[in-house]
Amino acid sequence: MDRLGIITRRFSWSLLARILVLVFLGATVSAIVLYLNVQERIENDYSSALISIKNLQDVLLLKTLLINAVIGVLILMAVALINLFYSHRVAGPLFRLGREAAKVATGDLTVHVRLRKTDVVVPLAEELTGFADSYRTRVLELDEKVSDVQELTRSTLALMGAGKEPQSIEASVAAIKQKVKDMEETFKEIRL
Repeated sequence: MDRLGIITRRFSWSLLARILVLVFLGATVSAIVLYLNVQERIENDYSSALISIKNLQDVLLLKTLLINAVIGVLILMAVALINLFYSHRVAGPLFRLGREAAKVATGDLTVHVRLRKTDVVVPLAEELTGFADSYRTRVLELDEKVSDVQELTRSTLALMGAGKEPQSIEASVAAIKQKVKDMEETFKEIRL
């Protein structure tokens, strides 16, 4: 049996790429904000330059921590939103598939699962729909064959009651046997 690609690699790579882009943008914004906030002029004489550097060092540490904390929180919120968005593209359709599979388990073979084309588990939905369609076709075939056997049985009994010759009764019994054999083949197909 082929492995069913429920969640494609494209989905995983897309999620990873979006998170990496988000982290890169966060680092870039952090660097730009830090650069714009730490514009301090260094004086020409040595002692003034040392004092400016010391002040710059203190300011730089505080602003770096503050800016990185704010950007970090924004990145975490964005990752949480991306995670929520992608989980709804997986969890919601899986919930619907579970509900439809439960219908199939109770014998309702009229299931037709429709998902958005952007949902991740579309191949699984198509597989479940195909499964239900295939089994519905088999069940209808069996139902038709059972009806044929019942009709042939009635006609055979009528032939026997009317005292017809054994050859016509044997032909009718052979037709019943053939229909039963056809039913067995259909049952074998269903079990595979």
